[in-house]
Amino acid sequence: MSSASLILTDSGLALSEPKAVGAQGSTKVLAASSLGSCLVFGSGAVVTVALAAIGRDMRLSPLDLQWVMNAELLPLAALTLIAGALGDRFGQKRIFLAGIALYGLGAAAIDFAPLIVGRFLQGLGGALILPNGLSVLGQAFPADEKSRCGRHLVRRSRDAHSSHGLGVYSDYDG
Repeated sequence: MSSASLILTDSGLALSEPKAVGAQGSTKVLAASSLGSCLVFGSGAVVTVALAAIGRDMRLSPLDLQWVMNAELLPLAALTLIAGALGDRFGQKRIFLAGIALYGLGAAAIDFAPLIVGRFLQGLGGALILPNGLSVLGQAFPADEKSRCGRHLVRRSRDAHSSHGLGVYSDYDG
């Protein structure tokens, strides 16, 4: 059961969550959550780009290369929701940090274990990082800051689209 409540802000209703346990400051939480997400998504992108070189240098078959990708993607996709539930039960910050540690262990394991084992550990770590990093991030900011940020993003997005001649216009002045 969530302890979130609705509050009235200048722009309407917003969902208010309690501050994250152990959150030092909103900026630090934003940086940690962003870097954790970049770690997971960036690694997948780098491996995708380097796949041909990996196959050539390690003399891997196309099937082996497919497993290099799938070894990370399968646990990431299958366990993300379970990892979110673990964060609800044991604390999002604790599970997020465990994910970072597991991801680092997977990266280190690639040096001494089969590549697929390291990628699997990275997938497990990524599954712990993504939902819990976002959860901690959502709890770090008060509801009025989130609604102000949302209005700002809508305005900037509208301005960017209209200034590039994409023809995207909105009635929302936020």
